[in-house]
Amino acid sequence: MATDGVKIIDGDLAHDTYEYIMELYDNGASAEIIKKEIPFIKEDYGDETDFYHEIFVTAYALAFWEIGELTDEILNEVKRVIELKAGVKKLEIEKNTEL
Repeated sequence: MATDGVKIIDGDLAHDTYEYIMELYDNGASAEIIKKEIPFIKEDYGDETDFYHEIFVTAYALAFWEIGELTDEILNEVKRVIELKAGVKKLEIEKNTEL
């Protein structure tokens, strides 16, 4: 999986997550049906301290925001994973490895 930039949708996982949700929505799935899919997909991307989990959560939150279904629960999950700083830690490790 590649991360190509600093935006939420700047990598393969983010694109795949976002597009999957939007495709379900465009095909008539309700937000409730889509939300039932998320836990099964989320299991594939590690625990809350994992960088890919952070990408997954922020990408699906963006999709839910765009369809007008961003809930306090999703927003709080985004805040929680960002506070864990998995992305920051990964960048620090990569920076130190390059030296």
